[in-house]
Amino acid sequence: MVDSIEGAVGIYLASFVIAVISGAFPLVNAEVYLVGIVVASRVPWPSLIVLAVLIACGQMVTRSLLFQAARGVAKAGGKRRAKLEARIARARARVARWGNKRSALLGASAVLGLPPFLLTCLAAGALDISYRTFVSVGLGGRVVRFTGLALIASIAS
Repeated sequence: MVDSIEGAVGIYLASFVIAVISGAFPLVNAEVYLVGIVVASRVPWPSLIVLAVLIACGQMVTRSLLFQAARGVAKAGGKRRAKLEARIARARARVARWGNKRSALLGASAVLGLPPFLLTCLAAGALDISYRTFVSVGLGGRVVRFTGLALIASIAS
């Protein structure tokens, strides 16, 4: 894959940075980047896992910030406060009926991208899903997603 430690650190750092950017700007696609790196450089499988975990962590950094921003907006005041509170209260009531299915939906979104994980992050923050649950389920799902993509790309190339 690379000839030196500097080259290895470079590819890992670049992957992390791309993932952080892709977490906020969906037009920068971490999946396409990962598959391209795997196919172009014939990455050995242990490095595939490291890249997948780094990309998952990079995306979760940004998604955690979005989660916290949505949580802050949901608790913010302003002119439209009453209308926003009513909507959030209805959504929270619906989500509360799901019970443990909330984590399943969050995990499915993290792994499959349906519903889009970006939107799920915002909804989770606004609907008071625990931050610990969000990070653990989201990161686990993202690691599964990126590891699977990397392994499939490696086998296919």
